[in-house]
Amino acid sequence: MISLRPILIFTLVVALYSSALTQSSYDDSSMRRDVAYRIARDHGVKMDWRQTSLTQLMDAEARLNTTKRIKDGYGVSCDWQKTTLTVLMDTEARMGSARRISQATETPVDWKKYTLMQLMEMEMRLGGVDVDAIKKEDDSRTHRDGGGTAPAATRGLGVYVIAPSVSTSMEARSIRMKKGWSESSLRQADVILVVVRSMLFNPLSYSYDSVNELEDDAENQLNISGENFHVYIYSIDDDMAVSQEKHISYKADD
Repeated sequence: MISLRPILIFTLVVALYSSALTQSSYDDSSMRRDVAYRIARDHGVKMDWRQTSLTQLMDAEARLNTTKRIKDGYGVSCDWQKTTLTVLMDTEARMGSARRISQATETPVDWKKYTLMQLMEMEMRLGGVDVDAIKKEDDSRTHRDGGGTAPAATRGLGVYVIAPSVSTSMEARSIRMKKGWSESSLRQADVILVVVRSMLFNPLSYSYDSVNELEDDAENQLNISGENFHVYIYSIDDDMAVSQEKHISYKADD
């Protein structure tokens, strides 16, 4: 049985943004054609834009771009068709961080041996940042005014992350670092952290019969071009069904 620790209480201000448009109420054929053209031009991969959704095309393009950067920058080949964008982005970020640490310390650093959070903390320490002091101040601020960070009781929470695009993946990583949460497998997770982008007021449902259904719905959002970030926390029951515990939204900067 997956234990459910006390769920975090977000106190961020909800950005009230709504739109009369739904994600399927307009003709996106021109956009799909353009993305398919770029994929064929830049990567030599042909995709039928008539039979493929805009979300699928943009996800494929992002994965192809990321695998190309990894190959060009680090000499490592990744299978863009079998590797999720989240994993590819995490791999690229850890490779880059490990390289910078190696250059600064003149000591080889194996990116495979560390999580991105560990590598980023190493970089911060090398840059003279007192990471421990920041964490203490974060805790102090929480006790003082409850502002913007998770209660101490939720620190160390193990979360399964669903973040289907580059920007949502980076936002999820930023949230985890600020809260002091660790990313874990689904079986070991206390809760599920979902970050998507959308023009809709509340794009995801309150509950799903399975995690796969939640992941599919998250992947079908406008995760690259949606105007708002939506951050969800879902609890997991014994049958692996999920229920929404918290939802906040705020404007995406880009």
